Amino acid sequence: VRLVIGRRLERLTLTCRAVLTSAVVIGSRFDVAVLEALGEHTEEELLDALDAAMAAQLIVEHRRGREVGYGFAHDLIRQTLLGTLSMPRRQRRHLKIAAAMHTAFGDRVTQRASDLAYHLYQAGAAADPDETVKMLTLAAEQAVGSAAYAEALAHCDRATTIDEVADRALPGHLLRVRGAALKGLGRWAEARATLAQALDVLYAAGDPTAVAVASDLAFLMIWATENRRA
Repeated sequence: VRLVIGRRLERLTLTCRAVLTSAVVIGSRFDVAVLEALGEHTEEELLDALDAAMAAQLIVEHRRGREVGYGFAHDLIRQTLLGTLSMPRRQRRHLKIAAAMHTAFGDRVTQRASDLAYHLYQAGAAADPDETVKMLTLAAEQAVGSAAYAEALAHCDRATTIDEVADRALPGHLLRVRGAALKGLGRWAEARATLAQALDVLYAAGDPTAVAVASDLAFLMIWATENRRA
């Protein structure tokens, strides 16, 4: 299968292979808007490249209402293309894609917090640590709002690996969201301990969110007291 994929890729133009290399870093599914926002090819070049890749059965169309997106026909195609990029090049490509998402979606980019957080995190030290933690926290918060608590914790775990944060309140917001995810999973004791940490950090940073955290913490403590009595 890899041999067949390699032969199909060899038949493509350099422009088409370059477009697919960017697309593969975006993910298994990708939008033309993000590829266009990278500013590396004209609209006509992009559409020609995508048509050629579809003809070679490397990508397929995905329709979402009135929008048309694309995806790779097989995960081995993604693996083959990713294998052509060194880690430093891949990290810089992730950073460019994060910037392209801001260009393509503007204020609506926060609706894609999970995707943006992924690219910033994968960009490694090349990405701004504060922006990366902020976006991972927002992605976790959106996951909590959708009751995807395990996904929220995964976002939080990634954010805790980033130490070079300048905004003193950011770790507190991260702990606040982590506490909410733990509460959603029914891990009450861990949620209380995490929210207590969040309160300390936010209070020390002078962040007004500390008031809401204190309220959540008080609720958990009352709940724990009532359950002990029961």
